[in-house]
Amino acid sequence: MLRGRDFGIAVLIALGTVAVFSPALRFGFVLYDDPEYVTDNPLVRAGLSVEGVRWAFTSAYAANWHPLTWLSHMLDATLFGRAAWGHHLTSIGLHAAAAALCYLVFVSWTGAVGRSALVATLFAMHPLRVESVVWVAERKDVLAAFWWMLALLAYGAWVRRRTAGRYAALLVAFALALLSKPMVVTLPFVLLLCDLWPLCRPIDVRLVTEKLPLFTLAAVASAVTFVAQRQGGAVISLEDLTLLDRTLNALVAYVVYLGKTIWPLDLAVFYPMRAVSIVEAGGALAVLAFLSAVVLLSVRREAAPAMGWLWFLGVLVPVIGIVKAGEQAFADRFTYLPHVGLFIAMVWWLGDRLPRTAGIVLGALAVGACVVLTTRQLDVWRDSVTLFAHAVAQGGDNPIAETNLAGALIEAGRGAEARPHAERAARLAPEAPQVHLTLGRVALDGGDVDRAVAAFEEAARLDPHEARAHYNLGVVAAERQRPDEAIAHYRRAIAERPTYANAYNNLGNVLAASGRLDEAEAALREALRLDPAAPSSLANLAIVLERRGQVREAIDAYRAALALAPDEPILLYNFAAALSGAGQRDEAMAALREALRLRPGWEPAQAALGELQGR
Repeated sequence: MLRGRDFGIAVLIALGTVAVFSPALRFGFVLYDDPEYVTDNPLVRAGLSVEGVRWAFTSAYAANWHPLTWLSHMLDATLFGRAAWGHHLTSIGLHAAAAALCYLVFVSWTGAVGRSALVATLFAMHPLRVESVVWVAERKDVLAAFWWMLALLAYGAWVRRRTAGRYAALLVAFALALLSKPMVVTLPFVLLLCDLWPLCRPIDVRLVTEKLPLFTLAAVASAVTFVAQRQGGAVISLEDLTLLDRTLNALVAYVVYLGKTIWPLDLAVFYPMRAVSIVEAGGALAVLAFLSAVVLLSVRREAAPAMGWLWFLGVLVPVIGIVKAGEQAFADRFTYLPHVGLFIAMVWWLGDRLPRTAGIVLGALAVGACVVLTTRQLDVWRDSVTLFAHAVAQGGDNPIAETNLAGALIEAGRGAEARPHAERAARLAPEAPQVHLTLGRVALDGGDVDRAVAAFEEAARLDPHEARAHYNLGVVAAERQRPDEAIAHYRRAIAERPTYANAYNNLGNVLAASGRLDEAEAALREALRLDPAAPSSLANLAIVLERRGQVREAIDAYRAALALAPDEPILLYNFAAALSGAGQRDEAMAALREALRLRPGWEPAQAALGELQGR
């Protein structure tokens, strides 16, 4: 049973976790997946809504089905808007809560205060946690872990007193974990391990039959996830990567995770696939076989190491790469829940062999080392440039890192530095559409429009459903004064991605410039429906309304745009023109003065202000 002391220790673990990860509150979003999940996702940015809830449960967007994760991001958007610190705060809070619950689970099951606290603290503070906690798009990890730990707590309560209400609590917690990240399908198997240790339940067929509802939920979630990932193009076929190659990589990945647990240096956001030799995989298999033999042969004397080791091996199965989703060979985030089992094995195995004082000292040193290395790893994630520059610096052929570093440098206004990274990515992965999109952006940034068009067209050829390729071709066509061509590309981008708010906004602009004001207004209103907080769409709608003689409505749209972007001189200038047309001279002059404060000496604003003053 849990005591007041246990809740106090759990709170200390949570507070320590928040303190260690608090530097992330100063970080922004990164360009890798965060746009899909938050910053460029209009349904998420709009916050919680009926439409958003419906979309979360029916969409396989981003090649995943995890509706509770989407709702979590939407809630953050409702609470914090686009302020990245709020999104980071939620992730850190969930991770801290999961660590505290981890302690409560194992201390309630084992009564071992020190060992349970050490397992929970190592889980919370290890550098491999940084990716799951600080990467906003990986909210699914920390959210699923929170429900996973609650499910374990509920299971322990049900084992003590088997009531329908307690079993229902277990089912609900597991279902919510599955709705956060389907990787938790292994929970029923972990509960079987927990039955053997530390719950020490008699081995009986009922241990399996009582969990059939949990196995059913896991099977359904696995099927839905496979379909979602296949529809999203994330599942790699056996033609592209053979079963033998997957198996060899999986064996090496297990050993890599062990190595990074003990020596967590040179961590990267993306580890590319590479050829794994039979010899290398054979060595990895020998390591795994040896460690398995050590813990399993002594299972009768000490069951904890065996349980923890099998937890580690088993919970990694969905992401070890036999069913291959994504291009990574392995990933730091995949160790999130598996690490709990590994730390159980290590802490209990060493704890049974070391004197108590030596164990305390070693545990304190391990936690201290984790805190130092985690603090160092946090700095890698402070922005997109440092994140991908760090990944590139690890060496090897890494086109994903090269491409994303180039994109980050462009966003930072460092286009000249981006070019060599984009070109290297193109040499490494010439068949990747994303590479050509980045090449096109680099070329456009450098003024080489023809090369940009060629790159965007190549991206569209490689992936005809790549909406961004058509969007960028539309941008170039509009700049070249080819409105019909631009309209066609924007419409194609929208057809491929119906929630593409920026494409609707640009389409409205081109239609308005072509005099097709009814169509322009419809496109801009759709852009605003998808992203109500977009000042550019509001400003463009105001221009269309003003041209149609709806001056009052135009002024309202300008006011809404300025509430979102008060420091835009051009927006203030256009607002002043609308106010002047409506006879609101004093307010128009105030808007022009503010535009000149923001952009001193701007001749059009000075001329307009002088004209108004002379009336």
